[in-house]
Amino acid sequence: MRRFSEYSKAPAMSGAFLLPWQWLALCWFAGIWSTRHPLPAVAVALAATGMYLRWSVQGASAPAAVTAAPDSAEPVSLQISQGYAYRLAAWARPVLLPLLLTLLAVAAGYGAAVLRTTDASGLLPAFVEGRKPVVVTGTVQAVEPALNNRLQIILDDVWCDTGDQQVPLAGRMVWTWDSPEQVGGMGEAARPGPGQQVSLRQRVKPVRGFLNEGTWDSGQYWRDKGVLWRVWTRGKKNDLRISGVPSRIWQWREAVRTQMMGVLAPVQDALRVTAVQAGLGDAADSAAAGSRSKAGSDNEDGTGDTADTADGGAEEQAGVAMDSWRTLVPEKGNPASVIPALLFGDRFYLTYERMDQLSLAAVSHSLALSGMHLGVMAGSGWCFAWLAGWLWPALYLRLPRPKLAVLFAAPLVAGYVWLGGGSPSLLRAALMFACWGVLLWRNRPRVLLDGVFIAVMLISLWDPLALFDLRLQLSALAVLSLALFLPVLLPVALDCAEWLCGKRKGSADAAGDAEENTAAGFRLSRLASSLASHVCRGAAGLLAANLSIQLGMLPVVLWNFNTTSSWFLLNLLWLPVLGFWVLPLCLAGLAFSVFWASAAALWFQAALLPVSWLFGGLDWLQQAGWLIPHVAMRPHWLSMAGYWMLLVCCAFRFGGVAARHARMLRGGMAAGAVLLLLAPVGRMVTGMQDVVTLTLLDVGQGQSVLITLPHEQRILVDGGGFGLAGFDTGKSIVTPALTWHMPPSLALVANTHPDTDHLQGLFYPLRYFDVDRFVVNGDKPSRSNAARLREVEKGAGVKPETVAAGDVLFEHEGLRLEVLHPPRDRGRASSNNAALVLRLVRNGHGLALLMGDLEKEGINALLASGRDLSAEVLVLPHHGAKSSLVPRLYDAVRPQIALAGTGYLNHWKFPSQAVRDELVKQGIPLYHTAEHGQVRIVWRGDGAPQVSTFLPAP
Repeated sequence: MRRFSEYSKAPAMSGAFLLPWQWLALCWFAGIWSTRHPLPAVAVALAATGMYLRWSVQGASAPAAVTAAPDSAEPVSLQISQGYAYRLAAWARPVLLPLLLTLLAVAAGYGAAVLRTTDASGLLPAFVEGRKPVVVTGTVQAVEPALNNRLQIILDDVWCDTGDQQVPLAGRMVWTWDSPEQVGGMGEAARPGPGQQVSLRQRVKPVRGFLNEGTWDSGQYWRDKGVLWRVWTRGKKNDLRISGVPSRIWQWREAVRTQMMGVLAPVQDALRVTAVQAGLGDAADSAAAGSRSKAGSDNEDGTGDTADTADGGAEEQAGVAMDSWRTLVPEKGNPASVIPALLFGDRFYLTYERMDQLSLAAVSHSLALSGMHLGVMAGSGWCFAWLAGWLWPALYLRLPRPKLAVLFAAPLVAGYVWLGGGSPSLLRAALMFACWGVLLWRNRPRVLLDGVFIAVMLISLWDPLALFDLRLQLSALAVLSLALFLPVLLPVALDCAEWLCGKRKGSADAAGDAEENTAAGFRLSRLASSLASHVCRGAAGLLAANLSIQLGMLPVVLWNFNTTSSWFLLNLLWLPVLGFWVLPLCLAGLAFSVFWASAAALWFQAALLPVSWLFGGLDWLQQAGWLIPHVAMRPHWLSMAGYWMLLVCCAFRFGGVAARHARMLRGGMAAGAVLLLLAPVGRMVTGMQDVVTLTLLDVGQGQSVLITLPHEQRILVDGGGFGLAGFDTGKSIVTPALTWHMPPSLALVANTHPDTDHLQGLFYPLRYFDVDRFVVNGDKPSRSNAARLREVEKGAGVKPETVAAGDVLFEHEGLRLEVLHPPRDRGRASSNNAALVLRLVRNGHGLALLMGDLEKEGINALLASGRDLSAEVLVLPHHGAKSSLVPRLYDAVRPQIALAGTGYLNHWKFPSQAVRDELVKQGIPLYHTAEHGQVRIVWRGDGAPQVSTFLPAP
């Protein structure tokens, strides 16, 4: 324990904590970061520059006093001037040079990121703008299995055949292949490999995410990888053709994976093998049968060993064994689906529902191949080094155990990277392990800290935009958290574990004396007590490591996922089981699958026991209603900086830093607390101002409008939605936009009508936000949406309330939201024509009119009602469709601005050209999400509406 306390005292604050080149590395990182997040990057650059200057000034020796010799012939004035010049030079050397180096590092990082950024601002080909399918031909560059039976295939050297000409496309293309063709009886997909050529017919679209302020942009993620285009297919349609031979390395890996899948999937002689597992056949025959798992039975009649059974009872037992065998088939997110994920990074067989469960339990990271899995390989190398030293103790005289562990771990880590397909996350983790190994080999201290800096620096030199990859951010932040906070938390955790074990030992000794145990019983009690002590210490260390990582990553997790999980302590049980049981047995099963299928199946079945318990427990927790996300406010970057500053200063202050730094640490803690509270206080001050905001969110082809009123009163009208499996608009788009710097609460949620593109994105906010009221137009949603709505009502207790014309939904300090349509006796109007029409009014003056999906029939009925429709902002009916074009509506509303929620290159070409022409004719500017992304309208007091868009308006 003492060495951890000493480690916590070792790094001094200021420059002694980081080496000079590491401060320059931070400036390089800040330069890269400044291309997209300038304000946080400037803050980091200034902080790094200041600390580097402080280190440089403290390291410079004080100049010697300059005195003139008594018999010097030089004038006194010249002697004085030379003394000042010397002092100036002595001061400039430790200040100007470091300042110049930091400025160069920031500029170099900025320039490297700009040069690496792909320019996607060129004109679109005519067939893309025309939404016409073309024949796409390209070379496979990478294949990434995705959730729910999908493959994401990166194509390079892409050409498009329009029938009239062949057009080359700049950049790469991502082809999402949903439910690839099934081959054989194994349920295994035919997969193309790198180097092969594919040809298919489909519509081509540019990669583009949902452009809302403060949210993740998936389009930018793909562009960072050089991918500018995307296509989507399902099954073997679209005239798909695959030709050529994949790379040899890919073939070797696919051969190993296919051999393993032959064990996991049902085969022709599965009954034969499982009969032996049930004790019905000969072991030698079972080995032969297992080795021929794809060739079928060796008997001519194909009955195998079951033909020799004496009665039907044996066949029944074989049937039971067959069912046991079939549990190894990866399907529908069952436990067997984790085997390809752990061995090959292949999540093809995992479902969205299962991954959502694992995410809610905070253990989903364990199935994404990363540094944790390579850590198991490195730990295995350490165990081999210990075993070698135990067998040949003299070996340590030639090679210390840490260096021997590096030698043993290197091939294991490299082999696992090959198995995982060399994914970027594995390559980055392997680079970190290589850096740590080199530092250990050279007997360097501070392995964790220096190693992660070297690795991230090398990665950013190769690809500067990799710094924006969330996986790299989380892995680097996890290691930094361990280096900073584990030395402080670990001694406390170990002391608590020793105290608990000491109390237990004292109780056991007292019980042993009272019962006059035998010597053998006493030794057994001592052994159990020692084992319990080791288990407690191990659990304490794992708890301290888990808490260290959770503390360090909390702001990033909240910002990117806007949820927290109360089940993160489940990692204390699951990660040791995964590292010491599941993963090693899976690797053993993989090795046996090459030459003995039945033995491999036994290894896999043993590995899946704890996985089955985990999945069963998660199912039970979900059914009980305990496995739910806790939606939180996404923090401002100032709050994140203040949190980390406060946390780091506290760690050093309570970790025993030298007394000369105590004043600086107290100042850092105070500054961190101020930064942490600055953004919330600013939000409260802004909320008290007389400001009304209407934000049209970019939810693709759909509509979602957020109205923000003074005192943080917010109203959400519609939520968009696609109805696509695995993509929840409310969770992925609406919730991150609503929780950016704001708490998850809504005064009112309104659904204009129950079409999927208006309703589905509301389910998640209704379920997990604090919602005061939910209003609808009274129409029934589709069967699937109705079922989800009932789940929301049951889970959140928010019941829909039907409203109609004449109702007032919100009224406060002169602001009111009133319903203008439909009338209570609406008759048999269609769902679109019965949509809610809402008008936001301030002191009798119309601010905004939201028209839902009204078409001509409903618009004419609204105009005939004689209600006041005037408003400064008009949200166009039905996304600007031609079927909703009624010029008299614009005369009645007299809007200054028109808005429309539209999808980028949507199939219906909304907003229609006829609507655009009419708006131009009447001099009304149009802003829509397909062209501008998120659109925000702000009213300050009685002033005119001010427009801001995510993308600059042309």
